[in-house]
Amino acid sequence: KLWPAQARDLQAPSGSLAASILAMAPAAPAGARRAAGRPGSWRRRLMASSVLTVMALAARWSAPLPTLFVGVSRAGTAGLNGCRGSPAPGAKRRRDGSSHGAVLALSAEDPQAVEVAATVATFFLWGAPPPLALSAMFARAEEADSTKVEARSASPRVSSSDESIEPRDMLWAFPSFGVFLRDPETAPQDMPKWVRWFFVVNVWAAIAWYLYYKVLVEEELRERYQLGIGGYTVIVPFALGLTGGIYGQLAFGSLTADPFCDIWSSGFYLGFLWIYINQFFLYQKVNKLYVDNGLAAPLDEFGLLVPGWNFVTGIRQIHFLAEHWARERGEEPRPDAFCGLFPFATKPTLSFFELITTPSLWIRLDLLLR
Repeated sequence: KLWPAQARDLQAPSGSLAASILAMAPAAPAGARRAAGRPGSWRRRLMASSVLTVMALAARWSAPLPTLFVGVSRAGTAGLNGCRGSPAPGAKRRRDGSSHGAVLALSAEDPQAVEVAATVATFFLWGAPPPLALSAMFARAEEADSTKVEARSASPRVSSSDESIEPRDMLWAFPSFGVFLRDPETAPQDMPKWVRWFFVVNVWAAIAWYLYYKVLVEEELRERYQLGIGGYTVIVPFALGLTGGIYGQLAFGSLTADPFCDIWSSGFYLGFLWIYINQFFLYQKVNKLYVDNGLAAPLDEFGLLVPGWNFVTGIRQIHFLAEHWARERGEEPRPDAFCGLFPFATKPTLSFFELITTPSLWIRLDLLLR
């Protein structure tokens, strides 16, 4: 399912990088697609995801992010040269005189061309291993608890009369986490599978979707409760700073120089400062919703300042805000594969010390090993 047998039929120049990769592709066994949902398929997914994770970490450690930006600018130049009539470095010519695409025709004998292709691939794919690995784990947990999935498939969810605000859980904010799931209630419910895969292979599109999620939740809090300054005011300055910083790196090397060395570098770092400040305010707003309803505040607002703990707090913010909107609509919270596997995400209150000293909150191994 992950690597169709048809991939072996692709033609690539002898001795090229693509030919070497295709030669390693095993032929898909008969009935592989039918076996995808059977017990054991999760092992293949997890193994492939683990290999990709190791490769991505190795690429990340050997090529810091600013170096990737520099490589992408080189790749753009190579592509332009190829479009103007001369093949990109390392390109081979077919028998009819036309040249292969720059990626498939990269020769292993041209180190610079191979470096450019690897850099471009890493630029888009460096975010792929985490969602693939997580989704493989969620698929295993789903198989271990398949009766609930079958029950939900047989009984479609009854929508609430209040459709104004949709509860947006972890799978809504990160759709790529659900590429291997078959639960009909996996959020967003109307998102085609190919879109989830697009977010897997293009991390920048996934980041854009997450920023879209941020816009929606901030706008909803402002419109319903007059809390905050709205999603566009929060996200647009950050998005401009991020894209400006990337452009400055490609054009001038701004991010590899000293911080705040020019307008592009300044906008980049100020954008991150802006989003961090507003994330702190978002935690305060979510806590206020719970306290006003007579419940304990679920989030550690200053967890934003502790590396690692800030990710835990961000995950809990997504869950508890979605839970609040479900309660407002009179609904049970939608099944969330992430929160079902990681209990720390749903515990009503959680401290940093409690998390590190309570292994049962880390992950439900019983679902993975059953």
